[in-house]
Amino acid sequence: MKKIAFLLCVIIMIGCGEREPKPVYLIDNTPFGDPGALVKVWFTGEISSVTFDGHQASKIYYDEGKNWWCAEWKIPDDEEARTWDNRRIILIKWENPRGGKGSREIVLYTGCGTSPKVIKTDPVNGSKVNAEEVNRDGIIVVFSEPISLKISEDVFVLRNSSGKRLKWEVWWSSDNSIAILKPKEGMELKPGEKYTLRIKDYFDPAGNEGVEVKVAFTTKPI
Repeated sequence: MKKIAFLLCVIIMIGCGEREPKPVYLIDNTPFGDPGALVKVWFTGEISSVTFDGHQASKIYYDEGKNWWCAEWKIPDDEEARTWDNRRIILIKWENPRGGKGSREIVLYTGCGTSPKVIKTDPVNGSKVNAEEVNRDGIIVVFSEPISLKISEDVFVLRNSSGKRLKWEVWWSSDNSIAILKPKEGMELKPGEKYTLRIKDYFDPAGNEGVEVKVAFTTKPI
Protein backbone atom coordinates (compact mmCIF):
# COMPACT_ATOMS: atom_id res chain seq x y z
CA MET A 1 0.00 0.00 0.00
CA LYS A 2 1.37 3.38 -0.93
CA LYS A 3 0.07 6.77 -0.12
CA ILE A 4 -0.29 8.64 -3.41
CA ALA A 5 -0.44 12.38 -3.10
CA PHE A 6 -1.26 14.98 -5.70
CA LEU A 7 -0.17 18.52 -5.09
CA LEU A 8 -1.36 21.76 -6.61
CA CYS A 9 0.03 25.02 -5.40
CA VAL A 10 0.67 28.40 -6.94
CA ILE A 11 4.05 29.95 -6.38
CA ILE A 12 4.29 33.72 -6.29
CA MET A 13 7.21 34.96 -8.34
CA ILE A 14 10.08 36.89 -6.90
CA GLY A 15 11.09 38.80 -10.03
CA CYS A 16 10.61 41.85 -12.20
CA GLY A 17 7.34 43.22 -13.53
CA GLU A 18 3.92 41.84 -14.30
CA ARG A 19 4.97 40.38 -17.65
CA GLU A 20 7.58 38.09 -16.18
CA PRO A 21 6.69 34.36 -16.19
CA LYS A 22 5.09 33.13 -13.01
CA PRO A 23 5.73 29.52 -12.04
CA VAL A 24 2.77 27.25 -11.40
CA TYR A 25 3.95 24.20 -9.53
CA LEU A 26 1.61 21.45 -10.74
CA ILE A 27 2.66 17.85 -10.09
CA ASP A 28 1.07 15.22 -12.31
CA ASN A 29 2.88 12.39 -10.55
CA THR A 30 3.55 11.65 -6.89
CA PRO A 31 5.43 14.68 -5.52
CA PHE A 32 8.18 13.02 -3.52
CA GLY A 33 11.66 14.43 -3.02
CA ASP A 34 13.55 11.13 -2.97
CA PRO A 35 16.68 10.50 -5.09
CA GLY A 36 15.71 9.65 -8.66
CA ALA A 37 12.36 11.45 -8.47
CA LEU A 38 11.35 13.65 -11.41
CA VAL A 39 10.46 17.23 -10.49
CA LYS A 40 8.38 19.29 -12.95
CA VAL A 41 7.60 22.99 -12.74
CA TRP A 42 5.34 24.77 -15.21
CA PHE A 43 5.53 28.52 -15.97
CA THR A 44 2.90 30.89 -17.33
CA GLY A 45 5.46 32.61 -19.57
CA GLU A 46 8.46 31.67 -21.67
CA ILE A 47 11.63 30.73 -19.79
CA SER A 48 15.15 30.36 -21.13
CA SER A 49 16.98 29.01 -18.07
CA VAL A 50 15.95 27.17 -14.91
CA THR A 51 18.11 25.72 -12.14
CA PHE A 52 17.18 23.40 -9.28
CA ASP A 53 19.52 23.78 -6.29
CA GLY A 54 22.17 25.08 -8.70
CA HIS A 55 21.69 22.27 -11.24
CA GLN A 56 20.51 23.14 -14.73
CA ALA A 57 17.12 21.75 -15.67
CA SER A 58 17.44 18.57 -17.70
CA LYS A 59 14.69 19.72 -20.06
CA ILE A 60 12.85 22.97 -20.86
CA TYR A 61 9.94 22.86 -23.31
CA TYR A 62 6.52 24.24 -24.15
CA ASP A 63 3.78 21.91 -22.93
CA GLU A 64 0.99 22.18 -25.49
CA GLY A 65 -1.34 20.15 -23.29
CA LYS A 66 -1.24 22.73 -20.50
CA ASN A 67 -0.27 25.75 -22.60
CA TRP A 68 2.59 26.45 -20.21
CA TRP A 69 6.35 26.28 -20.36
CA CYS A 70 7.80 23.41 -18.33
CA ALA A 71 11.15 22.64 -16.73
CA GLU A 72 12.15 19.15 -15.60
CA TRP A 73 14.87 17.92 -13.26
CA LYS A 74 15.67 14.48 -11.91
CA ILE A 75 16.98 14.47 -8.35
CA PRO A 76 20.45 12.83 -8.39
CA ASP A 77 20.95 9.62 -6.44
CA ASP A 78 23.97 11.06 -4.64
CA GLU A 79 22.53 14.50 -4.06
CA GLU A 80 23.14 16.08 -0.66
CA ALA A 81 19.84 17.77 0.00
CA ARG A 82 18.58 20.33 2.45
CA THR A 83 16.04 18.43 4.49
CA TRP A 84 13.86 19.19 7.47
CA ASP A 85 11.35 16.92 9.19
CA ASN A 86 11.15 14.47 6.25
CA ARG A 87 10.91 17.33 3.78
CA ARG A 88 13.29 18.30 1.00
CA ILE A 89 13.84 21.99 0.25
CA ILE A 90 14.70 22.85 -3.37
CA LEU A 91 15.67 26.33 -4.56
CA ILE A 92 14.41 27.07 -8.08
CA LYS A 93 15.81 29.99 -10.07
CA TRP A 94 14.61 30.97 -13.53
CA GLU A 95 15.29 33.53 -16.27
CA ASN A 96 13.26 34.58 -19.31
CA PRO A 97 14.61 35.53 -22.75
CA ARG A 98 14.54 39.24 -21.83
CA GLY A 99 16.81 38.71 -18.84
CA GLY A 100 14.10 38.87 -16.18
CA LYS A 101 14.90 36.66 -13.16
CA GLY A 102 13.04 35.07 -10.29
CA SER A 103 13.50 32.47 -7.58
CA ARG A 104 11.47 30.42 -5.16
CA GLU A 105 11.92 27.55 -2.73
CA ILE A 106 9.64 24.52 -2.92
CA VAL A 107 9.20 21.73 -0.40
CA LEU A 108 8.72 18.02 -1.19
CA TYR A 109 8.19 15.16 1.22
CA THR A 110 10.97 12.59 1.38
CA GLY A 111 10.97 8.93 2.34
CA CYS A 112 7.44 8.56 0.98
CA GLY A 113 8.02 7.17 -2.45
CA THR A 114 9.59 3.86 -1.55
CA SER A 115 8.45 0.90 0.48
CA PRO A 116 10.47 -0.44 3.40
CA LYS A 117 12.48 -3.60 2.80
CA VAL A 118 14.05 -6.33 4.88
CA ILE A 119 17.74 -5.94 4.04
CA LYS A 120 19.25 -8.42 6.50
CA THR A 121 18.27 -11.26 8.81
CA ASP A 122 20.25 -13.38 11.25
CA PRO A 123 19.76 -16.32 10.85
CA VAL A 124 19.68 -16.03 7.05
CA ASN A 125 17.31 -18.01 4.88
CA GLY A 126 18.42 -21.62 4.38
CA SER A 127 21.00 -21.60 7.17
CA LYS A 128 21.77 -24.14 9.89
CA VAL A 129 22.19 -22.57 13.31
CA ASN A 130 22.91 -23.42 16.91
CA ALA A 131 19.61 -23.32 18.81
CA GLU A 132 21.21 -22.26 22.08
CA GLU A 133 23.01 -19.34 20.45
CA VAL A 134 19.86 -18.05 18.73
CA ASN A 135 17.86 -18.39 21.95
CA ARG A 136 20.52 -16.35 23.72
CA ASP A 137 21.29 -13.71 21.05
CA GLY A 138 17.88 -13.56 19.39
CA ILE A 139 16.75 -13.33 15.78
CA ILE A 140 17.82 -10.05 14.20
CA VAL A 141 15.91 -8.32 11.40
CA VAL A 142 17.23 -5.14 9.75
CA PHE A 143 14.96 -2.88 7.68
CA SER A 144 15.89 -0.32 5.04
CA GLU A 145 14.15 2.47 6.97
CA PRO A 146 12.32 3.04 10.27
CA ILE A 147 9.11 1.07 10.76
CA SER A 148 5.97 2.67 12.16
CA LEU A 149 4.89 0.70 15.21
CA LYS A 150 1.58 2.58 15.24
CA ILE A 151 0.33 1.02 12.00
CA SER A 152 2.46 -2.15 11.84
CA GLU A 153 0.93 -5.02 13.76
CA ASP A 154 1.92 -8.67 14.22
CA VAL A 155 4.96 -8.22 11.98
CA PHE A 156 6.82 -11.38 12.99
CA VAL A 157 5.34 -14.89 12.97
CA LEU A 158 7.69 -17.72 13.95
CA ARG A 159 6.55 -21.33 13.58
CA ASN A 160 8.18 -24.72 14.06
CA SER A 161 7.94 -27.67 11.64
CA SER A 162 4.59 -28.72 13.18
CA GLY A 163 3.08 -25.31 12.45
CA LYS A 164 2.97 -24.24 16.08
CA ARG A 165 3.51 -20.53 16.57
CA LEU A 166 6.26 -19.60 18.99
CA LYS A 167 5.71 -16.46 21.04
CA TRP A 168 8.81 -14.30 20.97
CA GLU A 169 9.19 -10.79 22.33
CA VAL A 170 10.28 -8.03 19.96
CA TRP A 171 12.83 -5.39 20.91
CA TRP A 172 13.27 -2.43 18.57
CA SER A 173 16.24 -0.10 18.10
CA SER A 174 15.76 3.56 18.99
CA ASP A 175 14.90 4.47 15.38
CA ASN A 176 12.73 1.37 14.81
CA SER A 177 14.88 0.10 11.92
CA ILE A 178 16.25 -3.00 13.68
CA ALA A 179 14.21 -5.64 15.50
CA ILE A 180 15.54 -8.31 17.85
CA LEU A 181 13.28 -11.25 18.67
CA LYS A 182 13.82 -13.09 21.96
CA PRO A 183 11.98 -16.25 23.11
CA LYS A 184 9.50 -16.20 25.94
CA GLU A 185 9.84 -18.91 28.56
CA GLY A 186 8.96 -22.30 27.09
CA MET A 187 9.12 -21.01 23.51
CA GLU A 188 12.82 -21.56 22.87
CA LEU A 189 14.19 -23.18 19.70
CA LYS A 190 15.06 -26.86 19.97
CA PRO A 191 17.94 -28.73 18.31
CA GLY A 192 17.24 -30.60 15.09
CA GLU A 193 14.12 -28.65 14.14
CA LYS A 194 13.02 -26.61 11.12
CA TYR A 195 11.61 -23.10 11.65
CA THR A 196 10.03 -20.46 9.46
CA LEU A 197 9.86 -16.75 10.22
CA ARG A 198 7.34 -14.64 8.31
CA ILE A 199 7.92 -10.89 8.24
CA LYS A 200 4.74 -9.18 7.10
CA ASP A 201 2.33 -6.26 7.53
CA TYR A 202 5.07 -3.71 8.19
CA PHE A 203 4.81 -0.06 7.16
CA ASP A 204 7.03 3.01 7.18
CA PRO A 205 5.80 6.27 8.80
CA ALA A 206 4.42 7.40 5.43
CA GLY A 207 2.17 4.34 5.22
CA ASN A 208 4.10 2.44 2.55
CA GLU A 209 3.84 -1.32 3.04
CA GLY A 210 6.82 -3.65 2.74
CA VAL A 211 6.87 -6.93 0.85
CA GLU A 212 6.40 -10.09 2.91
CA VAL A 213 9.59 -12.06 3.53
CA LYS A 214 9.98 -15.68 4.66
CA VAL A 215 13.11 -16.91 6.39
CA ALA A 216 13.47 -20.69 6.81
CA PHE A 217 16.30 -22.13 8.89
CA THR A 218 17.22 -25.34 10.67
CA THR A 219 18.76 -25.87 14.09
CA LYS A 220 21.66 -28.26 14.33
CA PRO A 221 21.08 -31.56 16.16
CA ILE A 222 22.95 -32.16 19.39
